Amino acid sequence: MTVTESTRRLTNTRGASASIWSMLPREHGAWGMLTLPFLSAIILARDVDWLILPAALAVVAAFSVREPLVVLGRQSFVWREPRAESRLALRFLAGNLMILAASGVVLLARRDWRMLSLLGISASVLVGLAVVMTVLNRQRSVSLQLVSAVGLSSSALVAWLSAQPRLEPTAWWVWIVHSAYSAAAVLVVHARLGARVAARQREQRHEWVQSFRWALAAQVVLLLGGALHLVCGRFLLALPLALAAAVHLAALMRLRRPVSHTVPFRRIGLRALALSIAFSALVVIALW
Repeated sequence: MTVTESTRRLTNTRGASASIWSMLPREHGAWGMLTLPFLSAIILARDVDWLILPAALAVVAAFSVREPLVVLGRQSFVWREPRAESRLALRFLAGNLMILAASGVVLLARRDWRMLSLLGISASVLVGLAVVMTVLNRQRSVSLQLVSAVGLSSSALVAWLSAQPRLEPTAWWVWIVHSAYSAAAVLVVHARLGARVAARQREQRHEWVQSFRWALAAQVVLLLGGALHLVCGRFLLALPLALAAAVHLAALMRLRRPVSHTVPFRRIGLRALALSIAFSALVVIALW
């Protein structure tokens, strides 16, 4: 469910049955982009420290502030009358900011404050951009979602710093390969949505062809990355990239058949989740 859809649901309830949990982001794919790199980095760091708790809280809190900010932004610039969900959003935002501030202070006191500050500033810019684009109803922008995929995958860097005093090449590789995978997956999703729209509206076929080509190009990049790792003697790291590209290419080829447009999104989402878990597991094995 997108931010727009979840906000609309909150609007319909008028706050009567909405709970604070309804403010949590509902993009399941985004949760995967956030949590899987984090967990992969924690496993590869091989030294779980108690700082993993404030790191996890900071990452989740930073991710969760977007939805209430969108509601408050619409209350300020779009909606004409005060709405009950705005009060709920304000309370949820305040709670997340307190968690974020407390976790940030702990991490900054114990780890490299320069790198953590850079990550925090980057996250703030990304959240601000996402909020503005969503308030303007442009949250489906491909560029925004690609940047978001890279930003969400940086949770791996925060996770690593919670276990180790400084970033090492392994941490950077976790971030890079997950960013590449997530970006490629985003383009496949857009191609799939475009195919369904084009099947109903023939005038949208040109846009679908463009999104299809971009998705294909992304898989070629994954394959080239895998080939580069093979040349450099890192066979195990080439495997997850090749697997992701192969599965995505098969999915793209199926889009040419009308029957693929009837597959429920829930089933597609479960397949994507399984692939993401398999990809992360192979990355962990390759970098161990």
